Amino acid sequence: MFISDASTTGDAGFSPAVREGEILRHVSALMALPPDVAWLQSAVSRAVHDLGILHAWAYLDLPDEKPRLFHDEGLSVTLRSAVLQLAHVFDDELGDGKSVAWIKGQALNTLSEVLQNPVQACLLGALALPDGSPCGHLVWVLAQPPVSAPAYEPALQALLHHVRYAVFSKRVFEKKLERLQEAVDQYESLLQSAPVLFNAFEEDGQCVMWNKECERRLGWNQQEVFEHPEPLSLFYPDLDDRKKVIASVSSSPSLTFQEWAPRARNGERVHTIWSNVRLHGGRVLNIGIDITERKKAEIEVVRLSKIDALTECWNRKEIVERLSRALAARRQSDPSFVVMMLDLDYFKSINDSYGHLRGDLALQHFCKHLRSCLRGMDQLGRLGGEEFLILLQGKTEEAAEGVFARLRESLQAHPVMLGDEPVVLTVSAGIAAPRCKEIGVSEILRRADQALYQAKQQGRDRVCVYPS
Repeated sequence: MFISDASTTGDAGFSPAVREGEILRHVSALMALPPDVAWLQSAVSRAVHDLGILHAWAYLDLPDEKPRLFHDEGLSVTLRSAVLQLAHVFDDELGDGKSVAWIKGQALNTLSEVLQNPVQACLLGALALPDGSPCGHLVWVLAQPPVSAPAYEPALQALLHHVRYAVFSKRVFEKKLERLQEAVDQYESLLQSAPVLFNAFEEDGQCVMWNKECERRLGWNQQEVFEHPEPLSLFYPDLDDRKKVIASVSSSPSLTFQEWAPRARNGERVHTIWSNVRLHGGRVLNIGIDITERKKAEIEVVRLSKIDALTECWNRKEIVERLSRALAARRQSDPSFVVMMLDLDYFKSINDSYGHLRGDLALQHFCKHLRSCLRGMDQLGRLGGEEFLILLQGKTEEAAEGVFARLRESLQAHPVMLGDEPVVLTVSAGIAAPRCKEIGVSEILRRADQALYQAKQQGRDRVCVYPS
């Protein structure tokens, strides 16, 4: 049994507090056990025995199997039945994709009623399959707030990761743990074939294991990595990054997953999460999971939040923010640019005559031809409706008028087909240049809008420049 803090002992019915280091030792010991479903019983039993936990249980609901409850010996038959009623409460507490939560408020009161004991703290973790689908809960109930509360949460996080990537990937990780007790030549076959990044380094920095997944994702073969005098420099060319990686495993390898982005041979950043296990003799085994596609998806979500869905231009918020940055840059280094505000002529009539769906088609047609008149450095955004804003970098008012002329010619030469009828689109525009360094976003937009209004007053299908 792990040593409790002698200065903090519990009253009757309370479990003694446990030092933070003992919590980490407990988690490490649990991860050395065979990773099968029965591992959950060891996890809840040892939590009560070694971590100062009052009660612990794991509720497991796997596809095509009956739900199972793994619990400590202190739960009576009645209580074992009652805790199953808490599943919906825990589902609410773990909403919004959280993996770990401290139970508070009414949920804590409900837990106390079910357990027929006052509960001062309860840490809840979501069990999940490797594909991310939820399959139950892991619960630690404390009779009093723990002395080492900050240590409990990462400890439970580590165990949840272990359940997800070891217990529920039994075929791969059971072989891995078995091979770790044998010679390298006995477990190398598994590590080479696993769809997980596995590598190992000696204390002097030399690589002694480099599996096929590492070779596939990072680009260097095993021989190249083994023979390189400083193999980490291949995929962490930046010295500061390399030092951080070395520091993360040199003193105490991390049992929780940390995110790193090694560089592949082709220059790609491979976003990964890694956990480290120190083997006998000082060797460190690194276990990595590629999350590059997830990162790309996250980046795409951010990008889409800045894009107008219909026209694929920047949306109003983004184009105004880019205008603000351009004005700030001009105050620093005086780069020239002009602003052009455009408004599609008689757009309401198009919507009224042909319907909103064909009105959307007209907007897309307009934007297509507008983009063909711009350079890569120019910025195009939709302010709303049929109104657009362009930032023309390095341009003068005269050059902007040339852009408008090309757009006007392109629209005249390429009518948009609205049903069976070709319709020539026209557009009015106003141009304004930030002559004064102190000019703000609102003022430059006002000037461009005033010039646009003048173009419409003069008959549309033309451009006007705000007077200098």
